[in-house]
Amino acid sequence: MRHIVHDSSPPESLLKMQRKEPCPEDPTKAWQDFDDSELRENLWKLQYGRCAYCERTVDLTPGGVCVDHVYPKGRDQTKTFEYKNLLLSCTDKNTCNLHKKGKWFEGFIDPTQLRCETSFAYKRDGSIESVSPAVACDVKETVKLLNLEDRELKSARRAHFERLEKMIAAMENQLEAVKEFLQQELALESRLPFYSAKKQLFGMKP
Repeated sequence: MRHIVHDSSPPESLLKMQRKEPCPEDPTKAWQDFDDSELRENLWKLQYGRCAYCERTVDLTPGGVCVDHVYPKGRDQTKTFEYKNLLLSCTDKNTCNLHKKGKWFEGFIDPTQLRCETSFAYKRDGSIESVSPAVACDVKETVKLLNLEDRELKSARRAHFERLEKMIAAMENQLEAVKEFLQQELALESRLPFYSAKKQLFGMKP
């Protein structure tokens, strides 16, 4: 999970809606009435074309992405159109936003928090663990809430890592070639999947 900073300007359509509905009485209806196409494009660029949670590659085709309220709008209506509370998610019904379904807990680790990059330990078999006992409970509950160890998702991570290992092995004794390959694979703007996990597992040490 990569730390995502909303450092760009919110889309004008979102600002307009926030001014109109700063605290909507019915946040679900207010959100349904909002055309989020401009917002989705904004977040897609901010997240380099990846789901904020599982980091699979997503595209802007109809049904390809959805917008998640990190802190549920049902708990706090003022968060409905708050830019920093919005992230782009994949539409896998078994993981991420569609599995989260508006739930939340104290200690939930999300991409808007800096600690998200130092809490998860990715394994080559595709599994996820906590980096330390201090965050073990929060990591376990976050992974469970987002179902980040879904069988198909875990398998996809493992297959991706195995592909990288084979390609690196094929470049045996070609250090410069390996460096160039990893620079391309680990480029944030590449929009390739599983950026954070690959950075942790395959990042070149100084």
